[in-house]
Amino acid sequence: QFGVYVSGEGSQVQLDRCGASGNGLYGVGASEGGMAEATSCRMEKNQQAGVVAKDSGSKIVLRDSEASDNGRIGVAAIVGGSVEATRCYTRRNARVGTGSWNAGSTVTLQGCTSVSNGATGLTAIEGGTLSAAQCMIACNGRVGAVAKDGRSTVTLVECTARENGRIGVGARGQGQLTALRCVVVRNQQSGAVAKDAGSKVSMVDSQLNENGRYGVSVREGGTAEARSCQVRRNEHVGVCAWNATSSVALWHCDVTANGHNSIGARDGSAVHCYGQTKTADTEPEPAALATQSRSCSGLDEEDDGEGAAVLAGWEARAQPSLGDAFMEALQPTP
Repeated sequence: QFGVYVSGEGSQVQLDRCGASGNGLYGVGASEGGMAEATSCRMEKNQQAGVVAKDSGSKIVLRDSEASDNGRIGVAAIVGGSVEATRCYTRRNARVGTGSWNAGSTVTLQGCTSVSNGATGLTAIEGGTLSAAQCMIACNGRVGAVAKDGRSTVTLVECTARENGRIGVGARGQGQLTALRCVVVRNQQSGAVAKDAGSKVSMVDSQLNENGRYGVSVREGGTAEARSCQVRRNEHVGVCAWNATSSVALWHCDVTANGHNSIGARDGSAVHCYGQTKTADTEPEPAALATQSRSCSGLDEEDDGEGAAVLAGWEARAQPSLGDAFMEALQPTP
């Protein structure tokens, strides 16, 4: 069932250049206050997850490690557990790269890479908290990073979310996502999305450029704020709102050079522009992106040198939530 398992307050495991692969549930786990550290390790091809921290007081610290090709999830904190990862990779996991489930669970990422996961790169769900700095979130099957459900929060600082299968970053079900100095580009549908009443996306000093349809999109009561952001060269509309009570507020933004319209609002929604937000083109040639995009195949190589990454069910017709099934699978003890 388990490759490495530590349980109980005061229990500790330290791993250096180890592998935990092909296990029945997960590679490395901590529960009931146990603590584990893994440096330059690989947790691959486990049936459920590569790394799991479960229960309040349990903690796993990862450095220069990889959790890839696992049956559902690369790295997870659940039921109050905590994970810290630095310069780590989560790639090609069947559903989620890295995630935080349940109130009290926390995931902190620094300089990590989450790419080519089946559904989502990074997620906070059912009240979990995830924060990421200087991370790459790319080429995931549906969503780059998302906060889902009330009290779930995702915070991104100087991250890049690009070329994801549908959405770069988003919030739904009352989730809250904040992005500071981020680059959200070339996602197949939208750069940033807020869906459902109480959900909110806040973007500051960020780029939302060259996405397949919309730079920023809100619907069904979701809200978004953008301050000092660039929303340019999106295929359809720069900023778009649908449905009553959905709203977007823009401060000092550049919303220009989009395919059809700079701003759209319909069905009782609202878009508010403040502080010299620019919506009309004054230059014939748009400025180049500050961050150059690379191909997904390049990020999926073993030596790509970038680095970190969780979720299911973005769409209305989405797959069932992974949370319950995943927690049930973790009940056995060694």
